[in-house]
Amino acid sequence: MVYCKIGNTDVSYLVQSMKVDMEVILSDKSGRNAQADNVVDIVARKDKVEIVFRPMDADDMAKLLSAVSEFVVSLSFLDPRTKQLKTISAYINTPQPEFYCILDGKILYKTLPLNFIQM
Repeated sequence: MVYCKIGNTDVSYLVQSMKVDMEVILSDKSGRNAQADNVVDIVARKDKVEIVFRPMDADDMAKLLSAVSEFVVSLSFLDPRTKQLKTISAYINTPQPEFYCILDGKILYKTLPLNFIQM
């Protein structure tokens, strides 16, 4: 089952965990007024998808890093609200791949957390 794609690359098999933050963006004018009433000006609703990719070998890490090499990527993920694939344009935090083992010349990497923040 495909539930996580970056561009055209299916990375579902690399996902260890995924959390979808449904963020509400407020304007700078939101807050309390002189009567202490809370005034909220909602600008937008955006998703932030926090994905932890499982430990992997060098080939899978290269595939993942290649998929997120652009400044803005297309992410398709299983939306918990609709149970359908949802596609967003997103930017990501800085990937920090860290290997933990070199065994017989084969590199194995630790988990890699990435945040996909909707544009």
